[in-house]
Amino acid sequence: VWESSNHDVISIDQDGNIYAHSLGSATITARYSNMVSSLAVIVKHVPATSVTISNKEQNEVTEGYSLQLSASLVPENATVDKIWSIVEGTEYATISENGLLTGVKPGTVKVKVSAGEKYDEITITVKANN
Repeated sequence: VWESSNHDVISIDQDGNIYAHSLGSATITARYSNMVSSLAVIVKHVPATSVTISNKEQNEVTEGYSLQLSASLVPENATVDKIWSIVEGTEYATISENGLLTGVKPGTVKVKVSAGEKYDEITITVKANN
């Protein structure tokens, strides 16, 4: 039987797979018959060393339509959120917290995704809906 002393930080399934849920520490205990073994586990912050917009070839959207942008982090297990924003041309498009860009009117927007202190940018043209 596997147990975690702090389920808010770490959980463990009956196969012994450990899942981190938040920063902190917990003790994992394995019990079998009259044997017991424990291990202290610390979940630490993993900073991003880079963030890259994945679909930069998609650099146009028609007004009234949306374009889903995506970004990847290095390392993949980085514990920072990706923050999407429009840094130029906010009158031409909107962007959601998940990177969904919606064209409002023709123009050019510069979109930025940040992950901690790292960032990447893309320029997108909003075309008229003719």
